[in-house]
Amino acid sequence: MTLARLATPVSRLGANGYMGLSVEITQVCPMECPDCYVPVIKSGPHGLPIEGWVKIISDAVKAGAVHLTIVGGEPGARRKELHHVVGITPITWIITTFFYEMGTFVKNGRQSPVTYVVSIDGPDEMHNRLRGVPGLADRARRQILLGREKASALGHVFPVFSHTVLMSANAGEMERLIWQLDGFPGIDGMVFSTATPPIGESLPDWAPTDAQRADFVELLLKLRQMGARINMSEAQIGTLHPDHTATYSPAMCAIANRVISYDFHGKPKGQCIFGPEADCSHCGCVVNSLIDPFHQIAASRLPLAGKFIQALTLPDGTLESVASMIV
Repeated sequence: MTLARLATPVSRLGANGYMGLSVEITQVCPMECPDCYVPVIKSGPHGLPIEGWVKIISDAVKAGAVHLTIVGGEPGARRKELHHVVGITPITWIITTFFYEMGTFVKNGRQSPVTYVVSIDGPDEMHNRLRGVPGLADRARRQILLGREKASALGHVFPVFSHTVLMSANAGEMERLIWQLDGFPGIDGMVFSTATPPIGESLPDWAPTDAQRADFVELLLKLRQMGARINMSEAQIGTLHPDHTATYSPAMCAIANRVISYDFHGKPKGQCIFGPEADCSHCGCVVNSLIDPFHQIAASRLPLAGKFIQALTLPDGTLESVASMIV
């Protein structure tokens, strides 16, 4: 990817502009996750027709958006249509379980940049149980390796990062999971978040406690120091600590202010992808953790950000200047 491709939308991203958009591309999902924040269905209509998404995303780019996150449901359920939307923005992330085979995308004879983020909830047996799909972990690994093999044969890149959300159910298995993921050659690294509960008088059973969140931060820092391929800086990991989010609010949030989130009907959700009911004082958003400390560590984070955001070709300082507009 060239700087020229990125420069035009970035030049329009000003104080009142926004970084990008996050879209629930479909309500269809083969998983059976008991506490999903999206009302998914096993089969049926995806929601907004793909032409509607093309217009929404194209209009966002005209307004200055440079980033698209595709979530679901399971985006792979709509894999035969994704080529219509991938490549409209300079940067695209697809959040998937790799239940389906996923591939690369070509537009105008060139590969469209996309980074896959595979959702992993725990070691194999736990992941399969929490997702309600026997054999899912093995299936995902096979799909990732197959995708890499096919991409390589085409001369394409196929970046994949794992993303794990801390929940009460997997809090005791995180160290085992991290070393398991660290040994898998199909991923380029790992990022983490903590489950964000809805506003309420008490935490739901699935949400991690403050003590579990604090212990998780310490674990990530320790394993990162030991060499685990955790693609988050110390400052980024620190944003997951309950002390950091205790006074958090939408007014302080780069995602709430710089990203527009849409449901599967193409309607803005308000606040963030979790909707207006999300409890910001317990925010565990992975994107927020990557952005929030950016202005403090931009120089040291350039190599990581360049790799994680599809190995953009950027001169020193460009990414920092973009960050200064969104934090």
